[in-house]
Amino acid sequence: MDDKDLNLLKNIPYLMEKIEELENRIKQLEQAAQPKPYSTQTPNYLGEI
Repeated sequence: MDDKDLNLLKNIPYLMEKIEELENRIKQLEQAAQPKPYSTQTPNYLGEI
């Protein structure tokens, strides 16, 4: 193995961590994209009419 291969091996744990962060971010975005049922706790910013 040359230095390039060794550097790649050293980066694997870092890359695995980054992949995990990205997977978590994707899950958050997917959840945020799903329409949520209307919450009755949402404040009514229009006020009373």
